[in-house]
Amino acid sequence: MTFLSRLSGVRPAVRHPVRVQRDIAIPAADGARLLATRRYPADLRQPPLILLRSPYGRGNALDRMPALLAERGYQVLYQSLRGTAGSGGRFDGFTINPADADGTLTWLRAQPWFGDQLATWGASYLGLAQWELAARQIPEWKIALIQDAPSAFAHAFMYPGGVFALGNALGWVQLVDTMFTSGFSTVRQMLAALSAGRTLRRATLRLPVGEADRELTGHAVSWFREWIAHDPDDGYWARMDHRANAERMPPVVHLQGGWHDFFLSSMLDDHAALQAAGRKVRLLVGPWGHGRACTPARACATPLPHWTRPCSATTLSQGCGCSSPAPNAGSSRPPGLPHTSRARGTCSRTGG
Repeated sequence: MTFLSRLSGVRPAVRHPVRVQRDIAIPAADGARLLATRRYPADLRQPPLILLRSPYGRGNALDRMPALLAERGYQVLYQSLRGTAGSGGRFDGFTINPADADGTLTWLRAQPWFGDQLATWGASYLGLAQWELAARQIPEWKIALIQDAPSAFAHAFMYPGGVFALGNALGWVQLVDTMFTSGFSTVRQMLAALSAGRTLRRATLRLPVGEADRELTGHAVSWFREWIAHDPDDGYWARMDHRANAERMPPVVHLQGGWHDFFLSSMLDDHAALQAAGRKVRLLVGPWGHGRACTPARACATPLPHWTRPCSATTLSQGCGCSSPAPNAGSSRPPGLPHTSRARGTCSRTGG
């Protein structure tokens, strides 16, 4: 068992030797070059593939889960979306260019190591990328694991309660700009965090609001300026609204949210839509806010082994890892909400 598994407190039933391919160039449908890292068990020929698509860089703390999954018999393709971490093209906030997924799927199907069994995983923006992926039919897609990410992601983020949330918008602008300008260096981001709160407060008070991005980052941020230029009912937001994609999601979907996350209400709407579309849906809601999840050691001791155990293509096609823990009848929840499983244990920040 590797040090990473020991540190996480999760022991694999069978440990596989892991190999890594870095800076794989994947052509998007429009010719942009998207970079990715592939981790895979060296002793398996075509293990099930888990796809992660992210704007948050590679080779950092977010590599922890791909490493754990590969050790357990999965191969993991961790791709940087366009305009991020060396991938070509222009990053456009919450708008994901459909050419990225179209090209990635075409490329993936041509790889000899891809065995036609696909899963997706990710929190927040990595969950948004899964909803966007469902804009097309993908017969190889067997299961999606989505945390803190509704299908109407941008609207729920920008207009929780119907009013533009300037703090949300600027907070994310600051997060992304710090990542990009630091070269995704964890140390540099930690140093920047020391003054981030003061800078953000100053930017939220800047008038006109259209100059708040410059106050925050020192330069104009095109997609932030587009956000504030469009009313909530403007057609501009339609390209970030993936609610119609529920019927093209895979047969099995795991949703995870927090009672204190502003996305929860929209995720519960997604739960109902997925059920209406005939999907098998597992919903976990716990006592945390956005970007907080269970640690593998304790709070995820029940669900993690189910979907990270060594898994054949046959069992994945049947929804491998989709066993749900029994609902806790004593969990506290507002009346009228669907019953959820309650995970016990500690929680830690795991993503943006």
